[in-house]
Amino acid sequence: MDCVLVLTLATGGQLKYPLRFVKLDTPPDDEITLEAVGLNKVSTIGFRLYSPLDSPIPFEAYFTSNSDRAFNITPNCGELLPASSNGTLLKISFCPTVYGRTFNGLLIVNAQEHQWKYVVHGVLPHYEPPKNRSSLPSVNSDEYASRRAEAKKRNFILENLQLHQTAISSPIKGASVLTKPNETTSV
Repeated sequence: MDCVLVLTLATGGQLKYPLRFVKLDTPPDDEITLEAVGLNKVSTIGFRLYSPLDSPIPFEAYFTSNSDRAFNITPNCGELLPASSNGTLLKISFCPTVYGRTFNGLLIVNAQEHQWKYVVHGVLPHYEPPKNRSSLPSVNSDEYASRRAEAKKRNFILENLQLHQTAISSPIKGASVLTKPNETTSV
C-alpha cells in the first residue's frame, strides 16, 4: 500500500515523504511430518495448542486451499483452553490415495488476535518388495546349471540309427527303416 507522510513545520512549510507498506507472511510456527500406515488407511497425529490468555478463546482451524486433500483437521473450530487446563487437543489425519508422491499442506489456526501456521508433510512408508523365491529355478542359478551339467545328453542320430521300423506317427506305419540295397520299398 502506498501513501504519503506529510509533516507540517512550525514555520509553515510541509515535508512530504512517500511511504510503501509491505505485508510479509509470517514464517510457519512448526513443521509436522506424518507417515502413512498404507494406502487408503488413516494415520493421525495429535498436538495440544494453548490459549495465550488465561481464559478460553474461540478458534478456527483449516488447511489452505492449495493443501492436499489427504489431510484433515479435527476439531476445525471450538475453544482454545489455557495452559492451566491442559490446552486443546488438535488432531491431523492423513489418508493418502496414491503412491509415488509427497503430500504437503499448510494448517492455519486463527484465534482472535493470534494465528499459528504449520507446514504439514505426508510421507508414505518405505516400500520393501517381496523376497519370496520362485518355485522354478532361475536359468542363471547355480542349481539349474548343475542340473543341466548332470543331465545325460541325448544323441538323436544314434537313437535313429537303432530304429528297425517307422513309428506309428509316420505316414508309412511299421515299414522297415533299413533296406537292403537290392530291395526297393513299395509305397
